[in-house]
Amino acid sequence: MDGSTLIDFNKKFTALIAKTTEVAEESIEPPLRFNQDMGMDSLDMVNLVVEFENEFHVEFTDDEAEKIITVKDARELLMKKLKPVL
Repeated sequence: MDGSTLIDFNKKFTALIAKTTEVAEESIEPPLRFNQDMGMDSLDMVNLVVEFENEFHVEFTDDEAEKIITVKDARELLMKKLKPVL
């Protein structure tokens, strides 16, 4: 993956989280937990996963989605799914 592709990914990724959580982009850090730190409930998480799927053209299984606890978890899972295309 080249640098510009990674920068584009990071911008889109952070913007989607900010849009869904109403947390400022500059405050979104890898260790933040979606439910405890950002106040998201299970419906919010479903909406975020759908946003990721639509934006990045990937699909998550229910098991994968349930394992997304932190920003880092979401980023790593997306990177893994996008690796073949990036």
